[in-house]
Amino acid sequence: MTLDMSVKYVSVEEAERTDAIASFKGKYDYLSNFWFDKVVMYGIEFPTIEHAFVAAKIDPKDPRNTENPYAQMRKIAALKDPQQAKYAGGRRGWVIKRKDWHEVKLELILELLRRKFTIPALREKLLATGERPLIEGNRHGDRLWGMVEEDGVLTGCNLLGQMLMIVRSEIRAERAAV
Repeated sequence: MTLDMSVKYVSVEEAERTDAIASFKGKYDYLSNFWFDKVVMYGIEFPTIEHAFVAAKIDPKDPRNTENPYAQMRKIAALKDPQQAKYAGGRRGWVIKRKDWHEVKLELILELLRRKFTIPALREKLLATGERPLIEGNRHGDRLWGMVEEDGVLTGCNLLGQMLMIVRSEIRAERAAV
């Protein structure tokens, strides 16, 4: 996996010229980690990747967890909305992050995306994006996983967009090998 961790600057005009998908809303909401489609991790079914990603922050062997970690994961899976899950795993949330989180989070989210796009309909939709750049444009200030537009310029690392393009390339390579 080769991710570019540098901050990129892309003009809105350039994004339009390259026919980039610059928002995971509307027609492209299935690209979002908030898209409702089940994903299984640790033997638990989560309603979205966001739910599973937050649950992955829990280290079952960490003695700081006073509650059974799998019970915590099931509690996350039961949250009705991905925003609630995101909050639970955020800075002010109740999830105690595993100590190696920053070393493993990129590989974990990539694995979750691979699982999500084993669903045939989603796989076909992702492939239908062709070679278009995928940019997780957002308004909540996330410049790590996405990009934020200010004064006609998109700024950020766009890790989610990069990972989706990696998964798309892997699917294409699998099909070519058959």
